Amino acid sequence: MATALDQIETAGGIAVPNFFNGRILSAEDLRMVMAADRRHRTLVGRALGPGIADGLRVSRASGSSVTVTAGVAVNRHGEVLDLPTDLEVRVAGTGAIGTSAGPAGTAFSDCGGSSPASSTSNAFLLTVRPDSIETGSAPADPYLTGASCGPGFLAEGVRFRRVPFDPAFLAGVLADTQTPGLGSASPRSRNVVSHLFLGSGPWTAFSDVATAGDVDPDLELAHQLLALQKCEVPLAVFYLQGGSVAELDEWAVRRPCRAATGDAGGLASFTSPLRAAAGTAAYLQFQAQLAELLSSTGPSGGPRLATHFRYLPAAGILPAACIGSPGTITDFLGGTPMPFFTGVSASAWNKAERPVRSARVEGILRAGAEQPPIDLVTTRGLPLTVVAVQDSLVRSEPYAVFVSAHHPYRERIDLDLLMDRLAAVEPVVDEEPFVTVAMQTDELWPTESGYRLLVTYRVTTNVNERFLLEPRARKRSSVPYAVSARMVDEDGATTRDLQVGPNILTVEYRLTIGGVHVFDERRADHEEGDVTRSIAGEEEGESIVVDKQPSGVIIRELESGAARLPQFTFGLEVSLLSDSTVTAKAAFLYALP
Repeated sequence: MATALDQIETAGGIAVPNFFNGRILSAEDLRMVMAADRRHRTLVGRALGPGIADGLRVSRASGSSVTVTAGVAVNRHGEVLDLPTDLEVRVAGTGAIGTSAGPAGTAFSDCGGSSPASSTSNAFLLTVRPDSIETGSAPADPYLTGASCGPGFLAEGVRFRRVPFDPAFLAGVLADTQTPGLGSASPRSRNVVSHLFLGSGPWTAFSDVATAGDVDPDLELAHQLLALQKCEVPLAVFYLQGGSVAELDEWAVRRPCRAATGDAGGLASFTSPLRAAAGTAAYLQFQAQLAELLSSTGPSGGPRLATHFRYLPAAGILPAACIGSPGTITDFLGGTPMPFFTGVSASAWNKAERPVRSARVEGILRAGAEQPPIDLVTTRGLPLTVVAVQDSLVRSEPYAVFVSAHHPYRERIDLDLLMDRLAAVEPVVDEEPFVTVAMQTDELWPTESGYRLLVTYRVTTNVNERFLLEPRARKRSSVPYAVSARMVDEDGATTRDLQVGPNILTVEYRLTIGGVHVFDERRADHEEGDVTRSIAGEEEGESIVVDKQPSGVIIRELESGAARLPQFTFGLEVSLLSDSTVTAKAAFLYALP
């Protein structure tokens, strides 16, 4: 049945007991209050969205344990879980599978699932869920309960679970079977498995462009394949080898809280917050794994792209050890070897000839989070480009950034390369002399008597000779202004030697109000309010009004009772002294603000 307008709909709503004097209370009533309060909190949690709100960082503690820092997260039910202190969690060996210290409570939804005692796989997903148990005791009336006491408290806490999975099966379902040996605890397996959870594989081509109905927008498909419960929040992926944690990667599954729009389908999925979060996680996954490889002292000689990675973020940072610690941009572009790219085909990467300033690095990394990751197997995003950071070379702490072929900064790199090549082309000198003039910039300042306008011109010629420079200034209407123009620099000389190529010249234009100086302060003999003053030489019926304003003098022309903007034509004419037919000029119309 349809609901009528202005009618309160309570079906499925939250029912809260109503208290009044004389009402008989029971435990059921108080439990309903607690349940209503929990449901109100889950509504807030659902509005915030599932994910990690703060903390809950995972790192290796000992051979069979990991450390989880204090933090807060929200599960898909909207339930908030809180770990108030750092905790060491045993994930393998004796004592890894615990038992509850008491009867299960009812503070949170029971979604089932437990950690298996044994597994044929050595790859696991670490999750956390909120849970509660009944503790303590409280006296009770035996006549009503049949017992002299009952549980005194409902203690809320968290419960960790390890979920085994087969990386090869996961890769096969996700159409990513081109990386052998995923079951081994190796850096390359860690990188590939992490990107299975990041959804880095290409989306299925869709046939209906209007709805994109064939697209699977869920970047957490791997979570579904592992049958994760809605009450669980994934924290990290880890490998066990010989009963110890060999590889651990939290950024494979760690996601921030997101609103429900993060699960949008169809065309909306291309701009979902979850995709941006996955892009950021891909960058953090790479940097964390790279840092661990740099800190280890294995026989491999440091991190290698061909050995340790298949996927890279669309933008990332390479420290000095990865790029050979160049001292100058010449070293960077020259013979300094880059250990990170050892064994990688020369067609898969290149170096940018121009460095980038460190102030632009943050923007490059942020833009990279919005692009698909680089895939060395399918060659998506290749060739990648490595760019030296200029400030780091000066400080003798060199590092570089890399970007994929899809990154927006790649267009800037290509444009810089094109401009450098054009600049290196020898100009063709025309036998006939010529000159061109083009305006470049203009700046306007108010003065006590009017305005001052500075204009720069770009004058290009193919001869080294002396030229005549004639600035032009003209009123476009009968406004009460006097206009003048003069060359700036070299004492205002109107003849000047110009060099072959571009020459930058500056002209100053002065706009003076009819020879009368108008200041911000009114004269004592003027009355309050607008002052109208006739200007010598102005046409009949024209006048100028000076308004007292906090921002200074505002000048307007009044013509037949209607205000209009004063307009002027400014320009510069340049001609060759030895041949007046070789001439050029630039002019533009200017209206006062």
